[in-house]
Amino acid sequence: MTLPSVTPVNGCDDDSDMFGPPRSSPPIGYHHHRSRVPMISPKLRQREERKRILQLCAHKLERIKDSETNLRRSVCINNTYCRLTDELRREKQSPRDDTITAAVNSPQSLLIYTKNI
Repeated sequence: MTLPSVTPVNGCDDDSDMFGPPRSSPPIGYHHHRSRVPMISPKLRQREERKRILQLCAHKLERIKDSETNLRRSVCINNTYCRLTDELRREKQSPRDDTITAAVNSPQSLLIYTKNI
């Protein structure tokens, strides 16, 4: 759908109208005072993954209405949830400890495991 064109009332053909002058693109080589960070740090990425897995576990536990029939599944999800919350608690208690957890405890492996449950 195209809008009808409006001709200037006084016949002047300047670039300004009721919305102001048209915007122009910034000059080549111009950078904003804040440049974008191209990649997220591994620690921040790990926190985001863990947060996403915690939300996924909480959502799955809420969806399971009859936990007795799905006992094995709910126990696995609950164990993952508890392990991640404990990990978060320890991380908050010792913020200077920047050790990377083993691959077995990585959020990626837990995410794959909980999606298959």
